[in-house]
Amino acid sequence: MRTMSYFDDHWGDGWPDLAGLEACLTNPDRRLRYFKRHRDGGGSFFIEGLYGTENLDPQRGQVEASLYMDMHPDYGVKLQYSKWDGRIQQVATFHSKGDLSRLKKFFRTGHGTPLSLGLFIPFEPGWKAVREFIERDGELPTAIAWISSKDLSPDVFPLP
Repeated sequence: MRTMSYFDDHWGDGWPDLAGLEACLTNPDRRLRYFKRHRDGGGSFFIEGLYGTENLDPQRGQVEASLYMDMHPDYGVKLQYSKWDGRIQQVATFHSKGDLSRLKKFFRTGHGTPLSLGLFIPFEPGWKAVREFIERDGELPTAIAWISSKDLSPDVFPLP
């Protein structure tokens, strides 16, 4: 299997330092320093070749999973999990399930992307989900509640 991640100062192969990742997500002082360094709150974690598929073609047989993370100092963490199964040519995508009454309320990231406040969860459970994704080799974390993309209307994801 191959792992890659992009968070804070770690950009490339492998996972970031878990202690540093945990501190950024669970320690308010460390998180404040992170945002003061003009970090945008994003992170991405990828794993390829799940279930012994590492030698198969990425589009036709390999199984891959990804976890995208957006943080906001006031709203918490938004997670998006996707798994592509090249063996059956199927993708499944889930989002962290926050207060769904806020689905149509948005804030714009530093890149101008509107994100639904209804998909944000507190930092502590967000950290547990990220850690579980890493420790369980890309499986959908059970530490938080998820909602499938299929169960969300398109207006939850407006164009920038």
